[in-house]
Amino acid sequence: MSSDRFKAALAKYQVDLSSQVSVAKSQSVKSAQDSSFADSTTDSKLSASPLPYQVKPPKKNPYISNPNQLRALQLSSKFGDQDHKILYLNLCKNVHPTIIDQAESFVSDASAHNKGALFMWRVKKIKQEWQEAGKNWRNPHKLPPKPKRKPRLKKTAMPTLFDSCT
Repeated sequence: MSSDRFKAALAKYQVDLSSQVSVAKSQSVKSAQDSSFADSTTDSKLSASPLPYQVKPPKKNPYISNPNQLRALQLSSKFGDQDHKILYLNLCKNVHPTIIDQAESFVSDASAHNKGALFMWRVKKIKQEWQEAGKNWRNPHKLPPKPKRKPRLKKTAMPTLFDSCT
């Protein structure tokens, strides 16, 4: 008997929930159709969510703190070269992004067994071409180094009672 009540309450809850979602969807569709281009550029669409709750944006990776790290991880995963992430990071920090883009497009079009080695070879060739043309191949957007910490004061021995006697 109690299971029948439970099933009835569950069915009623599901009907109520589905009607709320359908009403919210219809309201969001109406507001999207009624709004002009100026309204669509504002955040009004975010507030008219079809769900009865707000959807949170995906979390950022806490270990990636600058764009060079993100680019290096993308390159290493794209070439299947997870063992050499630091190599790609140093490359992204020190080499002009245009050179990296050109080498990446070259490798993505090629069908090589070792894409990481082909990428490094192509970067080397493009750097040589830029040097011959007199261009600066170094990264102009290199992040400045972190400020150094202030040196700590050295602890000195406290004068004792016996120091004043001598």
